[in-house]
Amino acid sequence: MFHGLVFTSFVIFCWTDVLAGPITTSETFNVASIIKNNLDTTANPCDNSYRFVCGSSNITSLRQKIALDDSSATKFLEDLIKKGTGLKDFRPFQLIDDVYKTCMRDEAVGEQVVESLPHIFEQLGDWPLLEGSRWQTKDYMWIDFILHSKVIGMSVNPFLTIEPLVDPQSGPVATKFSVTSDPPEFNRSITNASDPLLVAYSTYLEEACKLVGCKKTYSNEIKDIVDLEWKLSEIRLRAGKRYTLKELTYKELTEKYPSVFWFKLRYLLDPISNEQLNISNMTFFVSSILSDVIELLDKTEPRVLYNYANWKVLQHAIPYMTKDYQDLKREYCKTQKCEDIPREFFCYNAVFSYLRPAVNLLYAKRYFTEETDSLVSDMVANIK
Repeated sequence: MFHGLVFTSFVIFCWTDVLAGPITTSETFNVASIIKNNLDTTANPCDNSYRFVCGSSNITSLRQKIALDDSSATKFLEDLIKKGTGLKDFRPFQLIDDVYKTCMRDEAVGEQVVESLPHIFEQLGDWPLLEGSRWQTKDYMWIDFILHSKVIGMSVNPFLTIEPLVDPQSGPVATKFSVTSDPPEFNRSITNASDPLLVAYSTYLEEACKLVGCKKTYSNEIKDIVDLEWKLSEIRLRAGKRYTLKELTYKELTEKYPSVFWFKLRYLLDPISNEQLNISNMTFFVSSILSDVIELLDKTEPRVLYNYANWKVLQHAIPYMTKDYQDLKREYCKTQKCEDIPREFFCYNAVFSYLRPAVNLLYAKRYFTEETDSLVSDMVANIK
C-alpha cells in the first residue's frame, strides 16, 4: 500500500507539472501520453490508488501472456508425464513415470483389475450370479451397496448418486446432500424385448459374466438384470429436460420415502468430518425422478438388485481390464454409441495430482541446504 501511494503521488506531481508547463520534448510528450491514457480520474486516489493510476490501462496483452505461460506450463507437465522425465535420479519423479507407464500398459493394469474383482465382489456382499444358492438375501438394503462402494473407493452408482456437498463457509456440520440418478444406459427408448439393443446388452452381460467366473448360464437372472436396466433407463429418458432438483429437509425426505434408511448417509461423511453430525439439520437436493426410481427398487427382489449392482461394478471396470473383456464391450457398442474415457486421459489425471508434492520435494532437495535445515530445527526448538 505504501509503495502504491508513493507511485500515485509521483504520477499526480508529474501530471500536474505537465499541465502547468508546455510540452516541449518528445520524451515529455510520451510520459504525458502514458499517464493520461492510464489514469482513471473517476477513482479517488486516496481510496484506490492503483485504479486511479492504472484504471484505464489496456491489460489485454498481459492476460494473453499469462494464458500463454499457463499453456506452456501445462505442456511441460504433460511432457513430464507422457514422455518421461530427465530427472531420473530423483525418486518421486521416477515413481510418477513408472505409475503412468504401468497405467498405460494393458497387460499390467488389465490383469491386476481382473485379479482384484473377486475381492471387490466379496467386500460388496458377493455377486449372486457367482454364488448361486449360497447367496443369502436377508438384511439386504440397496442403500448399503452404495455406502460399501464408497468405502472401498469405487465411483459406481447403480441406483442413485448420493454425494455430500460441504459448504466451506458454514463448516462441515452444515452439510447438504445431492440425491440424483446417473444417465440412462440406453440412449433411446425401447418398446419391446426383442430390440437389437437389448439383445446386444444381454449378450454383453452374459459373456462378461462367464469370463469373470459364472459357471452356469442363469438365463432368467440375466433377463431380470436387463429388464431392470431397461426400466431404469425409461424412467431417466422420460424425465429428459424436465429433470430438476428439489430441496428437502431430512424430515421431509424420510416422510416422503420411508422405505429408505436415509440415516445411514451420515457414514458418507466420516472421512471428511471429525465433528458430531446431526443429520436432522441436513438439506437434500433431490432428483425429480426419485419417486419413480425408489418405487421400482422397492418392488424389485433383493437378489435382482444385487445382481444388477454387481454387474454395474463389472461393467464400470471393463475399460481397464484385459482385451477379452474390452472386445465384448466393443461388440456391444456397435449397437449404440458408448462414451469412454480414453486410457491416456485417465492415466494422466491419475498421476497429475502427484506432481505438486514431487516438485516441492525437488525444490527442497535443490535449495533446502543443511544450514537451512539446522536453522529451521533451531527455530522449532525455540518455539517449543
